[in-house]
Amino acid sequence: MRRMKALPVRQPNIPVTTMSLACLLAWFVLLITLPIVILFWITESKQQKAKRMRNNGATYKAIANRINCSATTARRYCLS
Repeated sequence: MRRMKALPVRQPNIPVTTMSLACLLAWFVLLITLPIVILFWITESKQQKAKRMRNNGATYKAIANRINCSATTARRYCLS
């Protein structure tokens, strides 16, 4: 009995330049947005950080430990 050769799998006909262009565009978007995100993160106030952490489910004590204040102050930041 003779073995049959496997047929080659046909790859989609996507030009290399299109994929390279998409990759370059993705890198460009990343390089533009990353510094902006870091800038917002660095300049975030204690009140904003406390509210964000509380919305993500952190306790007042965990928030207080993270932003270096008392639990009461963390609660006031979250409620303001």
